[in-house]
Amino acid sequence: MIKYINIFKKKNNLKCSKTALKETILICDRGRPAQIFFSSLFAYNINKNKKYNVFVLSDKKVSTEYNKHFYKTFNIDSFYLLNLKNINLILLKSFFESIYQLFKINFDNFDNFAENFKHKSIYCGDLVWDTYIRHDHSFLNPTINLKFFKIIFITIYKINFLDDFIKKRNVKIILSSANNYSSLSGISLRIGLKYKIKTYYQKFHKVVKIKRFSDIRKSPFILSKNELLDKYKFKDNFIFTKYFENRMNAKNLPKRSTKNIIDVISAFQNKINDEKYFFKKIKKNRNDFKNICVFAPHAFSDCNHAYGKLIYRDYFQNFVETLKIIKNNKENLWIVKPHPSSYIFNEVGIVEKYLKKFTQNNLVICPSNISTKLILRIADKIVTSRGTIGLESACIGKKAIITGSSPYSHLGLSLNPKNKEIYKRMLKSTKKEKKLNNNKQILAKKYLYWFAMDRVYDKLNFIQIDRNKKNSFMKNLIKLQKTPQFTSKILSYMKYLNKLV
Repeated sequence: MIKYINIFKKKNNLKCSKTALKETILICDRGRPAQIFFSSLFAYNINKNKKYNVFVLSDKKVSTEYNKHFYKTFNIDSFYLLNLKNINLILLKSFFESIYQLFKINFDNFDNFAENFKHKSIYCGDLVWDTYIRHDHSFLNPTINLKFFKIIFITIYKINFLDDFIKKRNVKIILSSANNYSSLSGISLRIGLKYKIKTYYQKFHKVVKIKRFSDIRKSPFILSKNELLDKYKFKDNFIFTKYFENRMNAKNLPKRSTKNIIDVISAFQNKINDEKYFFKKIKKNRNDFKNICVFAPHAFSDCNHAYGKLIYRDYFQNFVETLKIIKNNKENLWIVKPHPSSYIFNEVGIVEKYLKKFTQNNLVICPSNISTKLILRIADKIVTSRGTIGLESACIGKKAIITGSSPYSHLGLSLNPKNKEIYKRMLKSTKKEKKLNNNKQILAKKYLYWFAMDRVYDKLNFIQIDRNKKNSFMKNLIKLQKTPQFTSKILSYMKYLNKLV
């Protein structure tokens, strides 16, 4: 059935319709080779039974011609790059609507905007806000400026453009490869939901069918407790315990480079685990405090609302307001630990600089040469937004307080305050939480193993990506297609898609 994909040549059997048919599959492109490949397979699989016109929309200028050629290997020729330089009625209408919205926002506040802003009944305040604070450290001092106006205008224009496009092209299926920021991909999921179009969110090779709004901001890699236990029912618990120990010591890590592995190396590799050294370094006596508490803020710029609601407007506001609450909590020692990947977002020093404003004896910065393993061991209380440290703490029996929905918050492994008042009481409490039992700790280790080892690199994701190697996906795809296994891999993936669509 499927024998060969000859990259950049139209000599293959994966043919999507090129004729102007009545119904359309809309692919909102993110411009990444892996997602182009899996999106094209998705379109091909649907077109086996019913022929649709396949149309690709993109707002990514980088490597546009390269991406168009890649789609053409699947005979997908209809590719449109959104260009704001094309002045038309939709653009002019969007401009004036943006001025009106900016006028309204001037009499409101940013918290209400991020939580409630809509256009054409499409909630997009979170998309605009995450885009606004993504670069230039705009979370530090948000203002209504040209940058803010530009993002609102582009968001409104994209909503208007997609709304018009979907009606004119009779779009029946939407496939998006992103759920965040003011991108065509992020917006298309919400418009698809509004018009009750069959809508799918693709993350790497995984595909989620969007039935309700909560599906948009749910991790594609989330597993229920029963799914997790069933997945690993034939694996000995020793495997998960051993992986956790290796992770804490940054040993025997996967050779492939991923953001997860980078975070592990930053947190654990070549770091000090000596408790006496630590307290000497921070110049504190452990016996002077009832509890040792750890506050681990998230990287402030990174996808604040991608996986659900937060108690606060964003990670940075969460950080600032938490410090205001704990600064007078003198019975507890609070160790503030910057995110290990802060350097990726050019945020090194922001936490340290802000903390200097506080002279309280109970607030200290965690030295950068101290291992997260030690911090987890000595902590009586751990606070984070939705970071992996909350899952790691559950592996040693400690429930972390998390201030946003996370991939693991549904498993009973964490404390999940529903609002700011409950969160405030939890922070001020000197009561020690009951330790998670052994079964819960094993569950946490299984989920950590799944999250770090299996969620991306399972049998369906048969083409590996190495962040340290340029064009690694394309090189591995070209190499794999020449092997006998390629056909069976494609067929297995098609079976996966058939269960979803």
